[in-house]
Amino acid sequence: MRKIIQLKFIISIFFLCFSLMSLKGKPLMKKIVFEPQAWNELGFSWNEYVWSEFENPCSPNIDMLKMNTVSINIPEKIRASKKGVAKIPVPVCVSFYLTEYRYYKYINPKYEKMIHVKSLDETESVFLHCPIERIVKYNGEQPQEVLAPDPLREEYEKKRFEMIQKCKDLPDERLDEGYVYGVNLTFNLSDYMDEPLQCGRYEIYFTYCGLESERRIVEITYKK
Repeated sequence: MRKIIQLKFIISIFFLCFSLMSLKGKPLMKKIVFEPQAWNELGFSWNEYVWSEFENPCSPNIDMLKMNTVSINIPEKIRASKKGVAKIPVPVCVSFYLTEYRYYKYINPKYEKMIHVKSLDETESVFLHCPIERIVKYNGEQPQEVLAPDPLREEYEKKRFEMIQKCKDLPDERLDEGYVYGVNLTFNLSDYMDEPLQCGRYEIYFTYCGLESERRIVEITYKK
């Protein structure tokens, strides 16, 4: 009899753990609703850190023939529960096509990836500027120190320096030359802000390598 009771207890614990695992990442999504609906179907857990470099249904559509272009897409509306959401997530998708000439001309840190956010509900509001880069976590372990010079790395740095010198004084009309590469990024703007956005309307745009995207507006409200 005791073995049967112990077995039932073990089975109960197993199903409890399975249920908790299956719910991981889902509670927030019940408390947050994005519009249009496509943002709710991306499959990301926005209560965890998000960084994706893959195209998805919410990625901006850019004509590949239009070189040196940046574009941004954000939800039109975000509805959050008043309780249980400490930081309201703001999903962002950006896409850009750059030539290597433009990249090397604007390689200065002040032209790095940047999100600009401004409240439309405050008359004297100014844009907040949030640098955007992937947050790398090492789980407590630091990357190993490179003790010997890497010939490939040295060759890369040499070419990089040569390209910077070649492109730094080029006029912008000459920057549609060279190799072209495209990138799609998806991330949560709240991961890069000191203070999360509250209810209100916000104007948001993206800049990179001296280029500016279109400006989008998102409205954040509490669910009724």
